Amino acid sequence: MYNPMDDYMFYNGNEGIFSYTYKNERLEDCSSCSSIVPSALSVDPKETLGDLIKRIPEIKVVKHKIGKPLGSSCSISEGGKQHYNSMISALENATKGNLLKTLPELGIETGDELLFASEGWQKHYPFVVDFGDQEEEE
Repeated sequence: MYNPMDDYMFYNGNEGIFSYTYKNERLEDCSSCSSIVPSALSVDPKETLGDLIKRIPEIKVVKHKIGKPLGSSCSISEGGKQHYNSMISALENATKGNLLKTLPELGIETGDELLFASEGWQKHYPFVVDFGDQEEEE
């Protein structure tokens, strides 16, 4: 707003006029402050979305970078479209049919970015789909 005010101003007009400024700090483990580089995810084109969800805990990136297992509820989206979401019952009912479909049937192609989220994770984790024969990269 104004250079001497650092980068944030708080205005409280509820009980008179009061304002102060402070410098925002970046937190390394904050999903808004930090950026996550997408990891490659090798997928068999015949594998269903349900099979992929079962396999998530065994993916090297999940084991080493996230460090927490997949919770009992999760979501998978791509390009702003929810392919599966068990965190909200209405979305789960609307998307559970996708569990029996392959990724190509869902319109997902090599190079598309899937966002995974789970109740125990603090961030959404992006994975780039690869229908080749390579293993997941670390």
